[in-house]
Amino acid sequence: MIFPWRIFVTIVPLMIALLALQFFVPDTELRATMAESWWQSQLKPAAYSGGFIGYATAVSVHILICIVVIAFNLYHIRACEKSSRRRLLSIAIAYLLLLSGLLIATNHPGLAAYKITFLNFRELYAGSHLFDVLQTMLGVQVIVPTLFGIAAVIFAATGAESLFVDFDKEAPKLSEAELKAKIAILKRGFQSLSIVLVSTTIAAAVFFHLPARLYKEDGEKIVTAYADEVTIFWGAIFTLTLIATYAPHLFRLRSLSKSYAKALKRSADGSGLPEWLSDTALFGNFKTHLTTLFTLLAPLITGSLSTIIQSLPL
Repeated sequence: MIFPWRIFVTIVPLMIALLALQFFVPDTELRATMAESWWQSQLKPAAYSGGFIGYATAVSVHILICIVVIAFNLYHIRACEKSSRRRLLSIAIAYLLLLSGLLIATNHPGLAAYKITFLNFRELYAGSHLFDVLQTMLGVQVIVPTLFGIAAVIFAATGAESLFVDFDKEAPKLSEAELKAKIAILKRGFQSLSIVLVSTTIAAAVFFHLPARLYKEDGEKIVTAYADEVTIFWGAIFTLTLIATYAPHLFRLRSLSKSYAKALKRSADGSGLPEWLSDTALFGNFKTHLTTLFTLLAPLITGSLSTIIQSLPL
């Protein structure tokens, strides 16, 4: 039986983030904090902004990673029984439409998430020689990688669910090798989604820091500090998204440990589980726990490192 709530949990961090930005960030219009004349005085005359080729590179890598992760999870979804496969794909499409609708709904000037993540950075180009060129491009530069990232997250959650959708019927027949394969697939999916969210964080960090190069020293410091804060915020949300995507499935595996023992003809309390199970992310040794922790925190760590790298003089 399918439990869509485990897939729904994946989008909870994003929804909480949108609400938190709306109700806990009092001043979301960056340029409104100072006189417009001051911002204009800080613009460099016909400065080469730089960074756009780097951003295109980051987005290209991000999209390719998303495609690989989507294909990886579709492959495992196809391995399910036909009826289960149809329901899983229907759920995935429903959540994709839900998140896409949520993305469109947040593109409203009155919403803090829109101002903080896009509008402020768009307005930082106002008055510069690049504004006329970029005002139509910036939306595409944000929406395209975002949609690929959303698709990768949803299919990762659906792919994880597909491993256990027929578990009740499979458990009595599963061999030790098949059980090991399920856990290995779950771990690879977990790690691959971490890579997706790391690439998302890198692309976001590059985008947020692009306008800083248009400004003189004082303006550049303000823009960079603001971009750093937004980057770290989304890095933290991406880490929470990673946890929300795989934690329900990891806990489910833990609760099914007695079923593993029964399927493998081990003791009912699981004390006779084979050694390889203790080396998984569920009952792992120190090395496994350390790897899992790093994988979980990778988006947040990347966000923090990106702010440091972006602040280095080039």
